[in-house]
Amino acid sequence: MTVEELPSTNEKIHPNILLNKEIIHDKTFKKRAFGGYDIDEVDGFLDLIIKDYRFIEEGLIKEIKMLKEDMKKLRGH
Repeated sequence: MTVEELPSTNEKIHPNILLNKEIIHDKTFKKRAFGGYDIDEVDGFLDLIIKDYRFIEEGLIKEIKMLKEDMKKLRGH
């Protein structure tokens, strides 16, 4: 799945977050003729999830750092 193939949703957490809980929950993959799933399709979907969570993780780290700095300022350190 690519960014272009994502369904549009009304629930946007942030413009840089591509997936939401409904898209992740409802995602299905085509089965291959001899069993299993299409590796490229699964890998593509996992890449989108990784991209979203990398954005979230980096944002949280920055937010925590800023909050700690604000706390130090408020405490007078």
